[in-house]
Amino acid sequence: MKAFHTGDMAAALSVTRNYSDAIRAEAAKGTRFFVTPEGGVQGSRNARSDVLAPLMAAARDTHSVIVVGALSRDPARNMALAFYPSGRVNEYDKRHLLSPFEDRFTPGQAPGLLGNGLAVAICKDLDFPRTLRADVRAARYQNGIRIMAVPASDFMKDDWIHARMAIMRGVENGFAMVRSAFNGLETVSDAQGRLIASARIDRPGMIVISAAVSPGNGPTLYTRIGDAFSWLCVALSLGLGVGATRRNQGVS
Repeated sequence: MKAFHTGDMAAALSVTRNYSDAIRAEAAKGTRFFVTPEGGVQGSRNARSDVLAPLMAAARDTHSVIVVGALSRDPARNMALAFYPSGRVNEYDKRHLLSPFEDRFTPGQAPGLLGNGLAVAICKDLDFPRTLRADVRAARYQNGIRIMAVPASDFMKDDWIHARMAIMRGVENGFAMVRSAFNGLETVSDAQGRLIASARIDRPGMIVISAAVSPGNGPTLYTRIGDAFSWLCVALSLGLGVGATRRNQGVS
């Protein structure tokens, strides 16, 4: 889901009300998991501020999980907030910040594990395979991560490649993904990398995509061994190169 950036508190409340209305409409059709873009809500000091009240109420009334990309000024945070029907709220801070645009933020230190196979990461976090592997391994006692929520923000020119980089993390680690991006692509993909639904986000206003996606199967071989096979291939290539060089020197 996409609305628009704002720094004004009254406008921010208008945004969360618009999100809430859209969520209620989609929930009436059976959707129970929602993701909004990175920084789509601005000015919220904490997860229980008045600005976010419409989203908390929507999660409760529709029995849905709602993951919201939000920015706060004091303290300066780029975060994702997960609202549950029970009233529980999980907070996650983006770990890989884009300099110089995000230098005012303090990077997060913990994975965004939400329990029951759900997790969250923000935009550039998905550019780092080791980070996502570590997240899945940290969730091993919860049977891994099955669905990843990704609030994001792109630059239009990089939307295709950036969305595909994120999808690749799901293939590597066995999770489906719901990615909602400003100035980019909203995507829903499964753990095999198949694109279930997408929409180009290049205009203001509310844009909604909805799709049914099966949770992934959890940790993969890559989750366990990482880049070991790639490094083995590099070592074998070097060994073959050295062997060929020595043979050529012997012939001459």
